[in-house]
Parts: sequence; C-alpha cells; structure tokens
Amino acid sequence: MKQTPEEVILRQQFEAGKITKDGFLGSDSRHIHDIIAADQRVLAEIDVTAEEIADKLQLFIEKGKKELEGIADSGAYTVQIQWSRGLLPCPFKERGLHHKIIATVIAKNSGRRLNIHN
Repeated sequence: MKQTPEEVILRQQFEAGKITKDGFLGSDSRHIHDIIAADQRVLAEIDVTAEEIADKLQLFIEKGKKELEGIADSGAYTVQIQWSRGLLPCPFKERGLHHKIIATVIAKNSGRRLNIHN
C-alpha cells in the first residue's frame, strides 16, 4: 500500500532517533495502516474501544503523577511514574511540548507490567 506524504513523515517521526532514542514502533516494519488494522481486530475481539484504553491509561498516569516518584495504589494495580528531564514534541504534530513520562502499571494479582510512555 502506498503511503501518503503525511504518512511518510509520520512514519519517520516514529523511527528511532527522530523524537526518541528507541522510537515508537521498535522493529515493526509494517505499514502504519496494517498496524492499526491489527490493533483494531484485537480490540474488536475483546470488545474494548481504543478510547476506553486511552482513558484508562490516562487515569493510571494521573494517579501516578500525584505520587511523583512514589508508587500509587489504583485498586487492582499499582502505578509508578518515572520522570525524565526535558520535553518532547508530539509525533502527530499536536501543538506544544510534552513531559517525558513513563508510567509502569503492575497488576497486583499476576505481577504483569505495562510501561506507558506519555
């Protein structure tokens, strides 16, 4: 599938070394539409919307921010925020700069971890 000029720029922004050292997609070389389609199939299978996930992740981030570098209790999960100095531009060209934050969410019952880069 041919990419639009905007998609080419977006893909470049996602690559390692452009905005972040490691990039946003790791070693995934699929077309952005293929990545999105695969994600949409998974969400449909589990009957969850991308907005619901984004809202929950944002709640975890906000809960963790209140603890600064501590660990926040969020019911079945704990959240720890790690701040880095400096600001980042949004790869989607959203106006403004954003703090470099990694929120680590840990499920209390299984110990499974999820790192959220914000």
